Amino acid sequence: SPSPSPLASASAPGSVSASRTTGLEEDSLAAAAAARTRSPDASALQNLNLQELTPRARSRRQSKSNLASPRDQQQHPHHQNSQCNTTPKKRPASERDADEDGNGDGKLDGQRGLPSSKRCSHSQPHTVERGGVFFQTRPATADDGFMDQAIDDDLDDEDDDGIDEQAEGEGEEGEDTSGHDESLPHCIPCSSDLFLQPETRQIAEDQLIVEVQGIYSGLVVVEKKCVEIDMQQLNSRTELSNDQWKALIAIHRTLLHEHHDFFLASQHPSATERLRKLATEYGMPARMWRHGVHSFLELLRHRLPGSLEHMISFIYIAYSMMTLLLESVPTFANIWIECLGDLARYQMAVEEVDLQNRENWAEVARYWYRMAADKGPNVGRIQHHSAVLARPYILAQLFYYTKSLVCVEPFASSRESILLLFNPLLEEEQQPQQQKLHKQARPKQQTRHPLTLASFVKAHGIIFKKESVHSYFEHTLQFFSCLPQHIGRMGEKFREQGVHISCSNFATLFINDNALVPATGKTLTALYTIAVATPVECRIPSARAYWSSCTQLEPLISLLSTIPISSSTRFSSSLSPLHYTIYQSMHTLSLLLRQIGDKNVLPAIHVSLAFLFTLSLAPEAMLVFEPLVPFRDLVTFLNTLNCHRVSESKITSNEFPLPESRDVGIKYYLPEDFDLRGLAWTRLYFPDGHFVNTELPEDEERMLELAHTAFVRAERCLWLGCRLASVSISFLLLFLFEFVW
Repeated sequence: SPSPSPLASASAPGSVSASRTTGLEEDSLAAAAAARTRSPDASALQNLNLQELTPRARSRRQSKSNLASPRDQQQHPHHQNSQCNTTPKKRPASERDADEDGNGDGKLDGQRGLPSSKRCSHSQPHTVERGGVFFQTRPATADDGFMDQAIDDDLDDEDDDGIDEQAEGEGEEGEDTSGHDESLPHCIPCSSDLFLQPETRQIAEDQLIVEVQGIYSGLVVVEKKCVEIDMQQLNSRTELSNDQWKALIAIHRTLLHEHHDFFLASQHPSATERLRKLATEYGMPARMWRHGVHSFLELLRHRLPGSLEHMISFIYIAYSMMTLLLESVPTFANIWIECLGDLARYQMAVEEVDLQNRENWAEVARYWYRMAADKGPNVGRIQHHSAVLARPYILAQLFYYTKSLVCVEPFASSRESILLLFNPLLEEEQQPQQQKLHKQARPKQQTRHPLTLASFVKAHGIIFKKESVHSYFEHTLQFFSCLPQHIGRMGEKFREQGVHISCSNFATLFINDNALVPATGKTLTALYTIAVATPVECRIPSARAYWSSCTQLEPLISLLSTIPISSSTRFSSSLSPLHYTIYQSMHTLSLLLRQIGDKNVLPAIHVSLAFLFTLSLAPEAMLVFEPLVPFRDLVTFLNTLNCHRVSESKITSNEFPLPESRDVGIKYYLPEDFDLRGLAWTRLYFPDGHFVNTELPEDEERMLELAHTAFVRAERCLWLGCRLASVSISFLLLFLFEFVW
């Protein structure tokens, strides 16, 4: 015989049996009626039109209970003629219980030993009429159905005022026998299939440990099998059939499920701290990604295009598992979010035909990477992923690659990946003249990137690869000559481009970091590390003390004397690229400062001022930069800023400018703040917890230039100018002489 259903074995004595109903339609109607009356809120009570239990209402109810029931009307059809305008009413619960027991006198039931009027309401069902339809249900209380009948009677119209006094008296007498008090509140009939929450048992610690051990044992077996199969297939050139691909997908899906079970068990609310740390100690998230997802995706990628359909199928399987883990195991949310971005990037890579679908998946990947950057802003690996998604925009790629190399947690692999950006551009310069002329015959292949940006990226590529010094000067001078026209032509688009140009210039200083101070052998990174280690309240006083004791300034660096005669001379240890990048950064800032009245250069100037301020807190490094800093252009530009609504006490304070009480509603995050976040040198600029203790704006809101954005940016620039004047001697003299408040 078939095994009983778990639902059947778990049914309570108060549940409605299937034999008591006449069919599926009656069950559905009963469930719908119970659902409508399950929640005794204000609207439900109003719809039911419940009235107070006044004596008159009780008498009307008792009078109506004396009318014939629908069952009696069917047995005595001659009564219908005299009551054709009267809605049939169900009999009182006491009469129905008496009929079912075969005992209508209200005495003790022979089977259960309880009066029928006192038995639990869930012991026997009764018929309820709703809109002319009869179905079986149970009252909500353990008495004779008094409340259920009161609700049913009050659902009718108020047309029964002609009840005679004798019926009213009988109603009062019936009330006395019911044994209910007038102060009793209304109750709504409960659903016949409504049960209490099932009891849960607390799992013991020993049981949980045994469960985790069992899951891990099975996981190791499946993991070992997956590793063996992946390595075997990577070294094999044999084409696999569809059934074989499905078998490989099945075993990797099993491994993902084993990992999911392990995470659920080890991160169980009842798990001890030692048990919770197992996933981290054994590197389970990384193992799941490496053996369960990444290695198999690489196998599928090497077998393209024959494995395309299977690769898409497995990407969806892995994507669903990662979203499930993100919800159920939030302890490793940073890892799951990054994995989701990687899976979206894989899906984007295989979408070669449908370009719209490819762009959609690229946007999905950007969404996950932005979320990952919010949770781990110091991780350079996330910036590397963003650089891959920035193709084919060369300036954005340069920004993200260089940022990944100078983050608080740099990603060293970006040094190899950035060559994918530089090599195609620099190969054009190394081709013979005949090939270049032949290549120019193609339709505008050389002009797909703006000349200004292409020259800028090529100059960075040459200095990164330490190639020809002559070529570096050629592209750098070309960039300087085209930059003013490019700013006017781009308009508002230059706000983002200017930030990327400035950040890339400053990041290159740390990438090409050799001995900045030859006398001591200290590098720029080492000097910044010392400044970051200094307590916040001691940084500015320490810098002032250094400048007050400094008696000799560094001589002005002349690059004309360092230009080699031969065009084949390359950068080397004797011809360090560091001073060339310093000159490039400071001259770019000078060109930006000369665009007076153009608000589109303000974001880039804000970034440059922030870098100079942090540089002043490392005075040994500032001593090398100071001869090339365009202080006079800087003072002139600051004098042109709109000082309306700017508080003098705020910009002269040493504290970072934050919103005041009158600035409620102003978002103090500038769009460029998120580009600066995570860089190693910005730790000297932003206060601790600047991006943690407040609610960050949504993705689409971060790049918006609102009405107050220009005011906030101008206030930041003026505050940074005051901080520079309070530290640097050269800037202080110019500031006091020319700056007009």
